[in-house]
Amino acid sequence: MLKASFVIGLIGGILGIITGFLGGCAGICVSTLSLFSYSSNKHSSGIDAGLDIGTGLIFLSILGIIGSALVQKEKIIGSILQALYPVIGFIYIIVIGKENIVGNIFSVAFGLYSFLFPALLFAVAAILGFLGKPEENKK
Repeated sequence: MLKASFVIGLIGGILGIITGFLGGCAGICVSTLSLFSYSSNKHSSGIDAGLDIGTGLIFLSILGIIGSALVQKEKIIGSILQALYPVIGFIYIIVIGKENIVGNIFSVAFGLYSFLFPALLFAVAAILGFLGKPEENKK
């Protein structure tokens, strides 16, 4: 099960980097066209939110890939690193969305949609990592 956790985590990490980049770019593009992104409130604009969401998802994806690489040697640490993506990523998107709710509904919605599939893969990989037994070396 640890090899499956590694493979699923690696696929989730690669997809997380791709969707984080695309989600951040889409949020930035739509926010620049939005009239609300230039509001004069004290919060950052929708451009910042799109960039923040994309950067956060890419960072969490890299942590998940590191976790998937570690899961065969240190299964608890690797599984925890893989579980960070779905848990912290969801909280991160919601917090960024509440902070900048006026101008970037599309950024937050696209961030959630681009977040869901890699999060599901990382959640499955983390569960497999926690439940997996270390494989014995066969000679």
